[in-house]
Amino acid sequence: MPPDPVEIGPRRDLLALVRAHPGMHLRELERASGLALGALRHHLDYLLAAGLVKDEEDGRLRRVYPAGLDPPLRKALAALRPRAHRAVVLHLLNHPGGTTRDVAAALAFPETTAGHYLRALASAGIVVRERAGHRLADPEAVVRALVAYRPSFADRLVDAALEIWFETGD
Repeated sequence: MPPDPVEIGPRRDLLALVRAHPGMHLRELERASGLALGALRHHLDYLLAAGLVKDEEDGRLRRVYPAGLDPPLRKALAALRPRAHRAVVLHLLNHPGGTTRDVAAALAFPETTAGHYLRALASAGIVVRERAGHRLADPEAVVRALVAYRPSFADRLVDAALEIWFETGD
């Protein structure tokens, strides 16, 4: 009996990559896997057809997730993948109610840039704008995503934000 096509070679490696780094977009997968874009699409289409992965459009990007990942976790991961968005989300995780000015000052962004990121995150349903400022819509989903997939966000900002989150007992 021939081996399952997913258990060998590039498909196995690609599936492992998607499971370890859910929410990566196509070009990130291309760089991380070392596969040419055409080969990557071929193997990704096979994994999609087999129901092992799921893809979602995120603006102009096609993000890929392992099948069965719950929607709040997928939404949180999509917001955490871009470095600047991740910085805003992590700031709001530990400073709920932050204004655009607060976020801009804390992250050394121009206010217009911070406002752009906050609007994008609000339109994605990650951030809620309130009279006093901004907060995360589902901070627990963000923490779950950060804890479960911490190695896929290789930066010290994640470690520091989680440390503060757990120290404050939220």
